[in-house]
Amino acid sequence: EEAHRYIKENLKIVHSMRKAFIDENLKEIANLMDEGCGNPRFRNAEATNPASKRIAEELRSAGAMALKTYGTGWAGCLLIMHPPGKKDAVRCVLANRQIPFLPFSLDTEGPRIRQSAN
Repeated sequence: EEAHRYIKENLKIVHSMRKAFIDENLKEIANLMDEGCGNPRFRNAEATNPASKRIAEELRSAGAMALKTYGTGWAGCLLIMHPPGKKDAVRCVLANRQIPFLPFSLDTEGPRIRQSAN
């Protein structure tokens, strides 16, 4: 029963996130990222520990709209959503904290087959 409730909560967030992306509603995407996956333990990056809370506060002050932690055992990843104009400020916070920045983009076209160069 608990697993079923958890799956239903996640599915609701997935559908809401899809709609927010289609509508290009950045504020709603940020809200959904912060909402988490229904488990209070994973609701936001600020909940992990005092050091993470300070980093999250710095990132939000620099313009981050939403933060989401993944794989926070011995290593992890912090997904940061920010407006394009805040990229340099967010990167500065990461650099000052010696946190590597790994750029990525969202694929809006779905899976595609590409010819290899070989």
